[in-house]
Order: sequence, then structure tokens, then C-alpha cells
Amino acid sequence: MFTIQNVWYLKDLFFEKNKGTVLEFPNFLNDDEINFIINKADNIVEQGEVYDGDAQGNITNEEYRNSPVSFLNPDDKEVSHIFRKLTDIILDINAKHYDFTLQFIEPLQYTKYIGNNSKPGFYGKHTDGSGFKTGFVDRKLSFSILLCDPNNYEGGDLIAYNGTDTEGYIPKMKKGTIVFFPSALTHEVTPVTKGERISLVGWISGPEFK
Repeated sequence: MFTIQNVWYLKDLFFEKNKGTVLEFPNFLNDDEINFIINKADNIVEQGEVYDGDAQGNITNEEYRNSPVSFLNPDDKEVSHIFRKLTDIILDINAKHYDFTLQFIEPLQYTKYIGNNSKPGFYGKHTDGSGFKTGFVDRKLSFSILLCDPNNYEGGDLIAYNGTDTEGYIPKMKKGTIVFFPSALTHEVTPVTKGERISLVGWISGPEFK
């Protein structure tokens, strides 16, 4: 049984009932699981991309995003235990709080934000839902897991915004914490000016919204 540490209800009327909720669960991953993910993913890092509506696809744009990434695929049997653990909590919190029709988890994105005053790691304001479609499905639910001690870096806040983009919420993330939010929610990772922030990000998709 998973218990909620913090809940934030957005003011934006776009999200009906609890569908604007940011949920936080501390200690979702333990140190052994985190070390496994880092050892598995850290040696295959590439520059992260952003979606470009004009190009109708993903491009590299370091003015909008500077964060190397790699991916853990569900067909890799070595990571199946991570996907199974995610499945349990996703089904639980979706039934209690979001009530989305969900079908699958996309490949997991291992992401690094490297501290540098002249060229810090960051990801500007964006949504995961708009423009990201796989066939006839939409991204509906997103999550982020912190894989490092937050004392090891400066900056690098995950901020979730309401519909007006004038106020934001910073989840209280510690190493191993998982945060869920609707994929249509605007969010960002602020510049990391010192150290290194490491996270595992994922998206759950389902039939197109009607």
C-alpha cells in the first residue's frame, strides 16, 4: 500500500476534480535499485531532444534543453523488475486520484543535469502531453524519480505550474522519491549551477482524449 506524502491541487479549471494533482511518494526506489539503474544507463548517454511542432518531430535545442539522456526499454529483461514495481504504484494511484484510461509505460528516460555556471543543465517550461502521440494514444500521466542526493547539486528544482504559469509548486524530492503529475501539466527543471542532478523520467499513455 502506497501512502501520499504531499498532495497539491492545481487551481486551473482545465483539470477536473483530482486530475491536476501532483503526488509525491518518498523512498519509492531503494539504493540497490538506484545503483542498478545508474550502472545500466549511465554509459549510453546522448543529448536530450525537445518536440518541435514546426518540424513535427524531436530536435536538439540546447537553448531550450540541456540534459544528456539514455533509455531503459521494457523489452530488456534486466529492467523488468523496475517496470513491474512502477506498474503496481501506477495502477494504485491512478485508480485513487486520476482515473485515466492507461495502456502502457513508454521506455524510461535516464536524465542528467550537469552543473555549469556558463552552460548549466536545465529543461525549460514544457508539457509532456501536447504533440507527443504514439499511434492513436496520448501521453496522460508523467513521473520523475530522483536518483541522487539533492545535497549533491545546486538549482535543479522540478517546478509544476498551474494554467496561468504565474505560480509554481516544487515537490519535496529526496533520493528515491517518485513524483506523478498529468502529462498536460506545464513543468520545468531549473538550471543546475553546481554538481549533478540525476533522474529517471517516464510517461504512461492511453487512448486519445475525447
